Amino acid sequence: IVKNHTFFTFNFEGFRERRTSQGFAIYPTQRMRDGDLTEPNFRNPVSAAGALIPIRDLTTNQPFPDNRIPASRIARQARGFYPYWPQPNSGAAAFDGTNNYSGSSRNALNDDQTFVRIDHQIGANNKLFGRYGNQEVADDAFPVNPHPYFVARNPRHQQNAILNWTRIFSPTLLGEVKTAYNRDVFKRVDDVSGTEFNIARDLGIPGQTNNPTDTGLPGLGITGVSGLGNTDINTIWDESRLVAGSLIWTRRGHTFKFGSEFTHLRLDRRTVNFVKGNFQFTGAHSGVGLPAAQQGRLAWADFLLDQPGQVRTGLSVVPGFDSGSYPRAREWRWHSYFTDDWKITPKLTMNYGLRYEYNSVWQDIRGGSRNINIFQGALFPEAGVKGDLHDPEYDNFAPRVGFAWRPFGGNKTVVRLGYGVFYNINMANNIVPTLALNPPFSQNINELNAAGNIRIRMATADQAQA
Repeated sequence: IVKNHTFFTFNFEGFRERRTSQGFAIYPTQRMRDGDLTEPNFRNPVSAAGALIPIRDLTTNQPFPDNRIPASRIARQARGFYPYWPQPNSGAAAFDGTNNYSGSSRNALNDDQTFVRIDHQIGANNKLFGRYGNQEVADDAFPVNPHPYFVARNPRHQQNAILNWTRIFSPTLLGEVKTAYNRDVFKRVDDVSGTEFNIARDLGIPGQTNNPTDTGLPGLGITGVSGLGNTDINTIWDESRLVAGSLIWTRRGHTFKFGSEFTHLRLDRRTVNFVKGNFQFTGAHSGVGLPAAQQGRLAWADFLLDQPGQVRTGLSVVPGFDSGSYPRAREWRWHSYFTDDWKITPKLTMNYGLRYEYNSVWQDIRGGSRNINIFQGALFPEAGVKGDLHDPEYDNFAPRVGFAWRPFGGNKTVVRLGYGVFYNINMANNIVPTLALNPPFSQNINELNAAGNIRIRMATADQAQA
């Protein structure tokens, strides 16, 4: 930009990838949605001529006449899911439990990276250097089910910036100051997130999340039919800020180096846990008393009648926290050092120094993380309250010394000897998510209905008990 003073570099890289693969699914036919369970799948053996597998009506303890569930008995909750299954488009005309839908799944990946760098010489003794990097990734998955609610997106945004000043104070004294910033934000969302979809209003399932960010279809598993459900929303936010300075001073065979740096770390996570609910249907109720293989083919009947075998919902016991893990962890670090390269003789050089590292205790500023005191057998701090997550350490002194000896002069033979103490800082990504899983966070309710005995349904999911 300015001859012999200012230099500028810009780089952009864009990557595009599209992948498509054929996929298959098993979706309910219109007759099944109408309560007519007389197609081959509901017969033994599986054929149009097979005998009907009787559907037990738990209210009368008698089979439904002609294996048809009256429209008045089909649960509102079951009907609410109908629009999210497409109609079959392949395979046998009558439902026989094999693939009856053919479609494609697609993945679209966009990765854009931008890099900018500026070097500027200020006179003979000062130099400025700046750099900024930016990466934006859009990784989208379109499943076989064509309903737009099930499009899963994994956006990622990474940023890195640094500014560095170098100053020559004299022929024997050099100084440097720098500041840096790093941020990485990763999300997992789907296209129902942020909409007006409401689980209680649109599906008739009470007690689940009403947060627009987390809304979506509950997990739905039905033996013999392709299930439904939306991805649990996830956000990862990592951030660091750094300020550092150093001096290099050369004097009478010594090269002294002094330096110090301050770093602030931020780690935020948001991972929900069963806040939409999860319901599993196996046929154990409609097929009570039948062999397991035949029970499984009546799972659709259990679904129509709202007779789940298993119900899982989130459990929130801390005000302001839904079921899941929500750490907002903070830490700062101050590290300083001194070293000296001392050329004792032309053949012998000694290096010695001392480094001190102070790492503050991790704190969760929202109180969403807890640790355990193994001596007291108790968790700390109080749930939902900001507090230290471990004891501090003030004695991280790291001395080091080394020698380099050239017994014959030159560089062909060098004998080296060294000793040092080093501290390995635990990976925050290993600590923070783990502590956020401690009770009472990230808990859920898991209820099982014994065969023929329905205690909890989709319609009464708000009554699930831990």
